[in-house]
Amino acid sequence: MAVTVSTWLEQAKKQLSAVDDAIVAEWLLSHYCQKPRAFFRNYPEIPLTKALLVQLDAAMQQLTTGMPLAYIIGYQDFWDMRLVVSPDTLIPRSDTEAVIDAVLNLYPQQTTSRFVDLGTGSGAIAIALSRELPHAHITATDCCAKALAIATANAVKWQRAPIELRQTSWLTGFAPQSMDCIVSNPPYIDADDAHLPALAHEPHHALVSDDNGLADIKTIIAQAETVLTQDGWLLLEHGYNQGEAVRALFGANWRAIKTQRDLAGHERVTMACNGK
Repeated sequence: MAVTVSTWLEQAKKQLSAVDDAIVAEWLLSHYCQKPRAFFRNYPEIPLTKALLVQLDAAMQQLTTGMPLAYIIGYQDFWDMRLVVSPDTLIPRSDTEAVIDAVLNLYPQQTTSRFVDLGTGSGAIAIALSRELPHAHITATDCCAKALAIATANAVKWQRAPIELRQTSWLTGFAPQSMDCIVSNPPYIDADDAHLPALAHEPHHALVSDDNGLADIKTIIAQAETVLTQDGWLLLEHGYNQGEAVRALFGANWRAIKTQRDLAGHERVTMACNGK
């Protein structure tokens, strides 16, 4: 007896356990059938081929081990893009869009300022900025060559302002006063954080930082003070409960220190202007 769309979806939802399983199962079906999710709601009795069922079953096995959907299907939607991702990059999340919103509140669309996105991963922040600020000069860095390869592929497809990609650790190699704005979603999770096991499939080095999750943020702040121009901005994404700690890390040479909240209302992006 043929397995139909509705039968497979019902079985898939039973096999999984999270609140969003219905959507995850639909996304798998949409990806492997190359049809929009609405199609299956309108045609639930369409039979699935044996070859397709083999693909779907293999994907379901990966999901049950905790593998994120984005790594299985190979992409994640972010801003107005569909970005390629792999286990060499973090999966871009909607929380990070708060970084882009914050930058756009500081700079006009016609700006020709020099921006750098540190630890770019899939290139999400840098490429989104290039789409919104097409006259800007944008650089993106990462210490991981495999991540930079993913970012390069995404940039080729989605960038508007051309992006320079560099393999380096944070701001190492940047000249003094060479950037007008620095942005980053750095590692900020403490090694003992209870949420870390749920992120086991994502690159550990891009998630975890010493000193209660603040070590890399401290390094970036220290380096940025030299690399930024006078009145340049540094914007840092951080954990929902780290806003106060990050604000306290900016010293006497920074001003206009403030934190922007994400869509869930959590403190998410702390920024400061270079210069007393």
